[in-house]
Order: sequence, then structure tokens, then C-alpha cells
Amino acid sequence: MSTNQRPFLQSPALEARSFATGTTAAASATATLAELADDAATGNPGQRMTLGKIVNDGLTFDRFASTYYIAAGAARFLRVCFEVESAYAAGLQTWLTVGLAIQDSAGNTVSPSSTAIPYGLKNDVDYSAWFNLGAAPRFASGQRPVFWLDVEALITAGLVAADAPWRFAWTISMHDANAYLRGLQVEERAQFLIDESAAFGQIPTDYLPRYAVVDGTPGGMQRLWETVRGGNVANLRTYHGMSRGDTSPWLVSATSFAPFGSDTESTGVAARYRVRGRRMRGATACPVRWCVLYKFTGGSAGQTATVKLTTGTGSTTVTVSWADNTTWYTSALVTGASLDNTTTHDDVVWSGLVSTSGPILSVAARYVFDDPSP
Repeated sequence: MSTNQRPFLQSPALEARSFATGTTAAASATATLAELADDAATGNPGQRMTLGKIVNDGLTFDRFASTYYIAAGAARFLRVCFEVESAYAAGLQTWLTVGLAIQDSAGNTVSPSSTAIPYGLKNDVDYSAWFNLGAAPRFASGQRPVFWLDVEALITAGLVAADAPWRFAWTISMHDANAYLRGLQVEERAQFLIDESAAFGQIPTDYLPRYAVVDGTPGGMQRLWETVRGGNVANLRTYHGMSRGDTSPWLVSATSFAPFGSDTESTGVAARYRVRGRRMRGATACPVRWCVLYKFTGGSAGQTATVKLTTGTGSTTVTVSWADNTTWYTSALVTGASLDNTTTHDDVVWSGLVSTSGPILSVAARYVFDDPSP
């Protein structure tokens, strides 16, 4: 396996003769398989979390948003970056701070004060931006800080990989109504070093690019399948991820399935989100799993709500129960859903209902993940 991070996604270098048919197998054919295995395991990080433009509404100076992640073992590091902008009049400055807390589905939490959360994501740094004279606000000069989260360190700090998904709770504290946070993005990065204790991959001393893979234990050709399996099973994709600030969620109050408010193509017609499943199983549907971040408003004990995800292969639902009218909760991680794999794409459609008239179900985040089978 490669011991260095790939700076950007790129195809591995392959020899054309490796794909020749009707010829005697050569060492280059095995080396090509190793290249493809290496690329499958570490060359294409799949999960991604994003937040769009987060602005101050002039009333609430602390804005909150949530994203979700499944620690599947394919990547150790997560790269975090965002942009800070200003909408002030020319020559004036504004600033904001960013805090991150992470909680798994069992309730284990890593707070911003933890050493596993890097400085700069602890609500400890003022990120500033100056308005650029004569330019539109979106061209205001600002900062684009970059951070690295170590998944192994987060697990050491108390999170459990099996307790999926992990909720990343972001707090953006703004100095005033002119601060903007734009394009927060979290991406997986390939595992940098593979050794004998790794669950997949070639040991560096045994893997020589474009050279014969020497069979033997523990670093011979038997490792190739483990590498491919690790890349295709543990290296998940985020098919659909949408997060809204906790102050502007999607809402539904109907007692029969209906689109969420502000999530429609036209009156009464739910918006459709196009996704592309991994075509690894021919015409077999691509399995996925999903969850939502929800809260009740105006509810009471005994009331429930149901969220439905519809794709080209059918629908799956999750039912949540009222607990209080103030706290945000993560639903169960729903399995059994799938994407249509007979065409190049499928559509994701959301709808919901409440059990009785009166309460409102709020949803602030919706995520659909890959769910490959070994």
C-alpha cells in the first residue's frame, strides 16, 4: 500500500499489456491487480459532510447545524475546511468562532474541550473577514482554515465505531449579523500507513508498483482480495447529505404522508434528489441506510411521527416518539433501503407525518449512506 497521502484523486498508472487476452499471464498482470486494489482501498475516500452558507439572522448569534458520519475503518483522518466572509460596509471587519462536539448513537460524547478536537474548533479562535472595497459581499476577503480530525483519537476519547452514526454538532458563534460561514466541508482521507495489524492493505515492504507481487505470508497475493474487500466494503459513500440550521428545519404537520415544507418542487410535490449508486452488483439494487435529526414542537406523551424515504426500489420508514419539545434527537439508523441499480441514477424523495393533529415534526439533517455487503 502507499505510505503517502494522495494529494488529489487520480487513476493509478496501469500497463496496457496487463489487459491483453489470450496471452500468458505475466508479473505485470498481478502488479496491475495490486494497483487497482490499492486504489480501491485508499484512493477514493467516499464519505463527505457539508454545510452550505450559514448566516446570522440578526436575532440569533449562535447558529447550530449537524452532520453525520460512519466510522467504517477505511479512513483514519478527516479533513475539515470552511470559509469566513463579511457583508459589512467597505473597510469594516467581522468575525466568528466555530465549535465541534461529536456524539455516537450510544450517547458517548467528545466535547470541544477534548484533546481529540483540534484547536480552532473549540470556539477558541476568532476567524475574521474584511469587506473588499467595491466588491460584492461574496468576494469579501476572509479566511479558509483547514483542520485534521484523527478518527483513532476520537475513538480513544470515548466514541465507539460500532455505535453508528456519529453526529457532528457544529456551533457557529457570530460576532454580528454580517458574519458568514460558507462551504464547511469534511472529507475522509486515506489511511496513511498500513502495517501487519491493519484490517486490509499491502504491507509497504511487500508492495512494489509495477513489479511482481511476491507470494508469501503475510504480504503476498492473498492480501489483494483483502485490500479490494476493504476498499469496497469499508470505504463507504455518502449518497445524500443535507443539513439545515436548527433554527430553520424542514417541517411537517400532516397526519398522512406529505412533503416537508420548503422541500417541494411545486405545491404538494416533494423535491427529488438525484443520486448515483455504486454499480458493483450488476442489476442488483444498491443497499443503503439512513437517519434523520428530528425534534417535536407542540407534542405530548404518546405521540409519534414517521419519516419516509422513497427511492426507485420502494420506501422505508422510521417512526420516532415524542420525548420533549426542546431537544434534537437522532433517529435509528434504518437499514433495508436500496437504490435502483438498473440505470445510471436514482431519485431520493422525503415525506413525513405525525400521528395526531397538533404537533409539528422538525427535521434538521437527513443522511443516506452506503451499506455494502461482504
